[in-house]
Amino acid sequence: MSEPSRVVVALGGNALMIEKGGSPSVQDEAAAARAAFDQIAPVLVATPHVLVTHGNGPQVGTLLMRAELSARVAGLPRLPLDSLVADTAGGIGYLLCRELRNSLAREGSQRPVAAVMTQVLVSRTGDDPMKPIGPSYAQDEQPSDNHEYRIQPDGRCRRVVPSPRPASILELDSIRLLFDNGIIAVAGGGGGVAVTRAGSGMVGTEVVVDKDLTSALLAEALDAAVLMMLTNIEAVRLDFGGPNERSIDVIGTVELEDLLHKGAFGEGSMRPKVEAATAFARSGRGRRAVICHLRDAQQGLAGTAGTQVLSDG
Repeated sequence: MSEPSRVVVALGGNALMIEKGGSPSVQDEAAAARAAFDQIAPVLVATPHVLVTHGNGPQVGTLLMRAELSARVAGLPRLPLDSLVADTAGGIGYLLCRELRNSLAREGSQRPVAAVMTQVLVSRTGDDPMKPIGPSYAQDEQPSDNHEYRIQPDGRCRRVVPSPRPASILELDSIRLLFDNGIIAVAGGGGGVAVTRAGSGMVGTEVVVDKDLTSALLAEALDAAVLMMLTNIEAVRLDFGGPNERSIDVIGTVELEDLLHKGAFGEGSMRPKVEAATAFARSGRGRRAVICHLRDAQQGLAGTAGTQVLSDG
């Protein structure tokens, strides 16, 4: 495959954790970001037009717990979830830009970097809670509060919140200007801060938008050739955790969509990535989506690692 010149790279929120269940401290997140960018810096240096998006599931859940505790114990004003998404996007964006600059410098590159606070228009807000956020718990350790928790593929449970689909990106023109001019933009943080229309303006809404779906929307709008979703598994797997578990290397959008309809991928985990990959790959001729491990970014972009999702058209 020829090297693509326009690429969107989506980093999962877990990419900013040293290890599963590790400390959510700023220092550990910075160390994880440093390690992540040291692995993918060669890809970023070699790609003329690149956008980096990131998740915030672990971080926004932890911040929500902190805000709820502060409101209950200290009587401080309640912080709405959309403001907390913005807080995590700003904080993580700062860490990513800082560590990205450092990693690029170690590669001998002085390429400019900028973070863009991104608002995402959603049309619905009352979706069934399905987006996992915050820490995971053993089922017998689940907090005794009034929030909803769901069992994850690893058998542990996490709090879930509503997660409507993104409809459009308010800062798209600004992001496109950076992208087209070769500036590495960090945008779509945490899937973007969700807003809805209210009269002639916008208001925030208390949901967490999936960052992979937002990344697919951005990649299509920016006319990217590749959407690469970097995670902590080598490839998409069928029968995950079962006796017939197997990886998908290359697949077309028709077959992948059929698997989606059959419920082959878990809600809130791999399913949004597969949905995003399918939507992007079928959005234009020659577009390709990749789901692979962070350490395999170069091979994934070259088409030799991870799951490669190709348009059947």
